[in-house]
Amino acid sequence: MIRISAFVGALVALPAIVAAGGTVADSTSARAEQTGTLSGTIRFLGEAPDPVPLSVGGDAEVCAAQSIFDESLLVDEATLGVQNAVVWLEGVPSAENPVRIGEIPTLDQKGCRYEPHVLVVRSGQEIHLLNSDGILHNTHTRSTLNRPINKAQPGFLKKVAVSFRRPEIIEVGCDAHEWMRAWIVVAEHSYYAVTDQTGGFRFEGVPPGTYTLQVWHEAMGRQNARVTVVASQRSQVDLEFPFPSSES
Repeated sequence: MIRISAFVGALVALPAIVAAGGTVADSTSARAEQTGTLSGTIRFLGEAPDPVPLSVGGDAEVCAAQSIFDESLLVDEATLGVQNAVVWLEGVPSAENPVRIGEIPTLDQKGCRYEPHVLVVRSGQEIHLLNSDGILHNTHTRSTLNRPINKAQPGFLKKVAVSFRRPEIIEVGCDAHEWMRAWIVVAEHSYYAVTDQTGGFRFEGVPPGTYTLQVWHEAMGRQNARVTVVASQRSQVDLEFPFPSSES
């Protein structure tokens, strides 16, 4: 079951700083006027579950230094927002999917847990697996379309570079610490997001059109909804996830 509410309103434009000849500022302003913004929330339909502590074994001086909780379903008690849901748009024209190059994404092994729990990267993009613990970890990915990784990372090996070529949602585990789990989402384009602590997400610079908004969550499965983005306007869509989900 999905409940959707939508809001569309005019964006407030800030005064532009015009560069020499006006071309840079004018071009930026024109692009902004030709695209829209889509934001929303993913909420839990029901009572927020309590955090579940995990039993850890081995490397107690590092792994038992602080409590580790199950991160497969994190729901904000106040807003019922679902954290770590992956949201993306389907149907965006390929010409409008620019590669946005920034810092190299990292998946850190810290306190015998992964940070972040869900990491979105572009296909073929270099990723750094970090070991901040100074003990042996062994990264083991489970995938279908990409070649699995099974790589030992001793304490002295602080950084390992990996990449994945095909879009896919990949489970990550540590063979040395069986409770450790994370997800790497290999994205087809730039319009992917991971919900924050309140279940929120936001896409900017979206070409006008009607798209399928896809949502995936490791514990609740998949949902989708049709959304429309209007140039120079902002749209909002709020979805509620039942649990357990009937879809996988």
